[in-house]
Amino acid sequence: MLMLKADNDNAIIVLHEIYGINDHIKRMCDIYHESG
Repeated sequence: MLMLKADNDNAIIVLHEIYGINDHIKRMCDIYHESG
């Protein structure tokens, strides 16, 4: 999933575990997304 935000030159790259994206990773991504 790629999300772009206007006038923002920062990025966070999330590498998931071998078994895929788990609930913890989803929650952390939501927290970072909400904080901008």
